[in-house]
Amino acid sequence: MQLNGRWQAFLPQASNADGAAEPHRCGSTGHSVDARTRAHGSCMAQWRCRAAGRSYVRELQTWFHRYCVISGLCTFSTVKQAFHEEVRVLSSLHRSLPLLCLSIIVFTWITDTMALGDAQLRRSKDDPAAFPASDLWKDSPVLVVVLRRPGCLLCREQAVKLWTEREQFEKAGVKLVCLVHEWIQREIDGFAPKYWGGELYYDEGKAFYAAVHGGKVKKGSLLALLNPLGEAWKNMRRAKGSGLVEESNMNGDGLTLGGLMIFKKGGQVAYSYPEKTFGDHAPFEKVVEEARKVGASS
Repeated sequence: MQLNGRWQAFLPQASNADGAAEPHRCGSTGHSVDARTRAHGSCMAQWRCRAAGRSYVRELQTWFHRYCVISGLCTFSTVKQAFHEEVRVLSSLHRSLPLLCLSIIVFTWITDTMALGDAQLRRSKDDPAAFPASDLWKDSPVLVVVLRRPGCLLCREQAVKLWTEREQFEKAGVKLVCLVHEWIQREIDGFAPKYWGGELYYDEGKAFYAAVHGGKVKKGSLLALLNPLGEAWKNMRRAKGSGLVEESNMNGDGLTLGGLMIFKKGGQVAYSYPEKTFGDHAPFEKVVEEARKVGASS
């Protein structure tokens, strides 16, 4: 790759015919950038820029490692290796932080879309034909309810409220989808279509449950259910008072926390709300607002 003089000062040192390292040349002043000439103001500033660039790259590497854990749904070693190669090339161009940032943004968008999009969903537990999650947002934006438990009072409240107001999302061009991580047919039959009349899929691998919580499936604490003054009990009183749910039960795994996610067409996450405790739902007005934004940009 041929680079003009502007970049030469930031490339690794070359060796001359005798094998001795040749000093860098400052891209703007032409002075050699080594221990003897860094006192030159302009060169000193660029040397500091290079040091800052190295620190910045290390921070980005750390950040990206955490991102890989968040997406966590593709081969970690493959993404890590590809990113290290990208940083290895770009880190020699420490002045080009905009170029590095652009690369990170593009690479993040690609891996984010591909990682969660590769998660396998089913239309039922016994359905042998799994399909990639990317089909959900292939043709339009989609709101995904990551449901904790279909028999739960709080979950049914959230589901029926969203489904009752589905016209607002349909007008925005955003379709509604609900996911469960546990398929107990009796519970599914009690949940749909009474509380949810839309698309319902089985996320056996809990890919979305991990994604909405930053890369790791999160479990709620039983202690929250034992505290009558806590948020969980407050949410249960709210749900009972709403009159939206006629009956509920305690069957199944109710500790795996869910949430809500809105994806743009193509798979970019536009909005994400993780359930922090039992019955902690995304503010409805905020969900509608984000859905309208996504619909308008599609």
